[in-house]
Amino acid sequence: MGLADITFEILESVAVRKALNKTGKRIFKTSFEDKQTDDKGGILGWVWNSAKRLTGFIFQSVGNFLSFSLTSLWGFFTSTLQYLWNFNWNITDKEIDTQIQAKWDALGSMLGGTLGSFVGYLGCGVLPAATIFAFNEPLGAHIMANVSEELVDEFSENLGSLIRYTFVSGTQALILSSFKNARKFIKSNQALAQSLFGGDTSKIIKAWGAEDSKPWSFALKLEETVEAIPNTFVRNFVEEFLEESWEGCVEAGYVVANSIDSYMAAEKFKQQQLPIFGKDKYVEVLPNRENKEEKIILAGSTELLKPIIVQTLASHQLMGNKDIGTVYNFTPEKVQNIRSYQPQVEIKFLQLYAEKEKDKEQLKGQISFRLTDKKAETITNEDILTLAQKIKAKFATPPFVWKKGKLLVSYSDWSKGYQFQLLVASKNEAKRIIEQVLDLQGHSPQWEFMNVVQNEAPEKSFDETPKNKIILGKEEKQPTKRREGNVRFQYAQIFLCGREKPITLCDLSHRWRDPIVKVDKDKN
Repeated sequence: MGLADITFEILESVAVRKALNKTGKRIFKTSFEDKQTDDKGGILGWVWNSAKRLTGFIFQSVGNFLSFSLTSLWGFFTSTLQYLWNFNWNITDKEIDTQIQAKWDALGSMLGGTLGSFVGYLGCGVLPAATIFAFNEPLGAHIMANVSEELVDEFSENLGSLIRYTFVSGTQALILSSFKNARKFIKSNQALAQSLFGGDTSKIIKAWGAEDSKPWSFALKLEETVEAIPNTFVRNFVEEFLEESWEGCVEAGYVVANSIDSYMAAEKFKQQQLPIFGKDKYVEVLPNRENKEEKIILAGSTELLKPIIVQTLASHQLMGNKDIGTVYNFTPEKVQNIRSYQPQVEIKFLQLYAEKEKDKEQLKGQISFRLTDKKAETITNEDILTLAQKIKAKFATPPFVWKKGKLLVSYSDWSKGYQFQLLVASKNEAKRIIEQVLDLQGHSPQWEFMNVVQNEAPEKSFDETPKNKIILGKEEKQPTKRREGNVRFQYAQIFLCGREKPITLCDLSHRWRDPIVKVDKDKN
């Protein structure tokens, strides 16, 4: 049908404008799966649902601070060793209690600051946004999105500092408390120690940690020993040797830890580029738009498909009015088994907001496949429930996380409904994802169907530097291609041909109502 065949009056946009009568405006609303109002038409329902989504999203970011690299572990080890080296082994019980109490007091201050900042954002940010939403929905939703973003950033930063301080201070408090209890035990068994070691053992134990006792630490003892060396040359040599050997050991340890972390990251960040002719695609060509049952399905790389599509349409137009017999691309009884009629499962992933890089969009991921042994007319509620329970076990408990990268890996097993295009950090990561998805249907991977294309210069092909464009006189941020980062399972849905809305199988994002299976929030 050409442009001249279009009837102006039947266009949907014209019909909508006529239906508006004299109001003169159209209101576009942001679509949420949850109700935006309560049963009485107020905004309380919308505020409640928004709070649930926001709270769930904030707690997702907590896991970001509980992961450690080898470099951070080395830093924790050296700081603890330095603390023990300078520790006063003649410290009194009163001083121990004072130090422990000081650490808890500081923790209370940090905890109050974290919660205070959170409450402040809620009271002066979220609440005004909800109020504005009652009078101007688009503006209220826009403000809520911006306030939520700043709230998560601020809360995540404060929470990270709180967790790190709690971990370090908790370790030091444990050392102090254990030392105090061990000394009490030894003091309560002075007679046994005296019988074992003799001499002035009982007297030494009794004076240990007394109020007037002189401080003693490994650092002080070593300093006294070095200062006692009479020869200035030898004393200076020993002093510098010990100081530089410790600093060199710490720095070398960081180099080793960083090297191991970098090597492991480099193994995951193997890069590649698209094939010369583009991605493999499957195209349905409709030579006659009025007859949607008459279709031609083509498969191949993007650039090769372009001339084939033109040639196919030309051949069809040339032979369309000639009787050359009947040719079936599919046998009549298998028409309903065409891929587009088969149930489709989509699994969504999203980068944790705490890991989002500044000035860059949040990474997303999606994996989809078809159920080749099912049809929309024959699939049962039991089938859907079984699939939802498997997805919960494989992807939601615990949440499945995979590393997106610049390596493109495809897995094509058309007969079983798999056609994956995965951007991952390494080949092993791609195999892990493929095995996890195929396990949902009890299939074993056939690695001959997996294809990896290696790029020789990924840093030039996929530059992560943010680029902007001037559109309508305004600078707009452009997404970077093939960025790296962790994406976490959000939800899974199934689409059935002939059914308008998808069915939510499992949901950790709190975006969809009434998923088939629910996940205990406390476990995730």
